[in-house]
Amino acid sequence: MRQVRRAYHTINAKLALMFKKQNKFFHPSFQKIAHRGAAGTCPENTMIAFERALQLGADMIELDIQLTKDRQIVVIHDATIDRTTNGTGKVSDYTYEELCQFDAGSWFSQTFQGEKIPLLKDVLNKYYNQIGILIELKKPEKNPGIESLLHSLLMQYSTDSIIIQSFNLDSLRKIKTLMPSVKLALLVNYPLQTKDIKRIAQEFDYVSLKWTMVNKKVMSAMKQAQLRTIIWTINTKKQLASVRCWDIDAIVTDHLSLLAQSEE
Repeated sequence: MRQVRRAYHTINAKLALMFKKQNKFFHPSFQKIAHRGAAGTCPENTMIAFERALQLGADMIELDIQLTKDRQIVVIHDATIDRTTNGTGKVSDYTYEELCQFDAGSWFSQTFQGEKIPLLKDVLNKYYNQIGILIELKKPEKNPGIESLLHSLLMQYSTDSIIIQSFNLDSLRKIKTLMPSVKLALLVNYPLQTKDIKRIAQEFDYVSLKWTMVNKKVMSAMKQAQLRTIIWTINTKKQLASVRCWDIDAIVTDHLSLLAQSEE
């Protein structure tokens, strides 16, 4: 009898250990999304940042788009070039050829001198079949017609691994009309109520939620509504610890090594 009891406890201990290892995260298979490329180690939204993200094992790259004076879709976060280049002024005041005269790497480090603001089509040509791409429309109300131009561009590619996100509901609805099959994410940086989540679930595939808005009530409602979740932007162990117990589909970070360490 003693041997049976000992065997029972041994098996239970092994099963508990296995369960603990397998459930280090409630949802261990979340995707790793590189915020503006590997923005923690490279100048954001540049080709070198996207290349580094690929090398570091990202599942997707996140990038931001704006329109130039000659209606080209370029990859840059701000409406101006002041912060991330050696130039000044609005993106929309320059043609793409004019933007190419500015250095988009030296502000981060002289190591990256010579990096340029890329065209979205150049990023797609190089990476769309290698890694997922999360495209954010930055203030589309200030880039009129960007939805149609994006649609025309994406018609040349498979959109299976592409997600489009925005804070702007009207812009996402335009995209949905133009491209019914593309996956859409509504960006949210405010507290969500259950009724909000139900409404979002009727229109969109994902909620792209700021990490400080994550809590039990919200995540339970998300799961019930079958809404997929992208959480942004997780850059510290403390931030990661506050969200990793939930059923999350993807985490956005500047530091891919943080997510890699968490899976060890």
